[in-house]
Amino acid sequence: DLKSFIKIRPVRHFKRERVIGHTIVSFLSYFFLKNIEFRLTNSKKFKEYQKKSNFTLSIKKIQDALLSLKVVKVKVKNKDIFIKLKHNTLASKIVDLFKFRLPKNSSTKDELDETLKVKEIKNPTLF
Repeated sequence: DLKSFIKIRPVRHFKRERVIGHTIVSFLSYFFLKNIEFRLTNSKKFKEYQKKSNFTLSIKKIQDALLSLKVVKVKVKNKDIFIKLKHNTLASKIVDLFKFRLPKNSSTKDELDETLKVKEIKNPTLF
């Protein structure tokens, strides 16, 4: 159900522009989740993983996987260090499929910024 996955209700905005903005952001998030689902289900590597592990894919599992990608900031000798937390297997599959770059297990702010820098994609395709 579209509404439950993107949490489009209840809309507590009173200005027309905000209601429209909320709806657009919600729709785009659903579109991206469905795109990830489509690309995973059509990936040879992911199909092999599904067969081996008897894994069933859902939008909720994709959301949980993306939410498992986390970095925490700790201070060591007055210096900020960012530590990548362990993420789940599906998150790894999504990262591999989309060729995302993850930070090292521990990074400085500059290293993290460099890792997360978006590069230009040549010949972008949605599917």
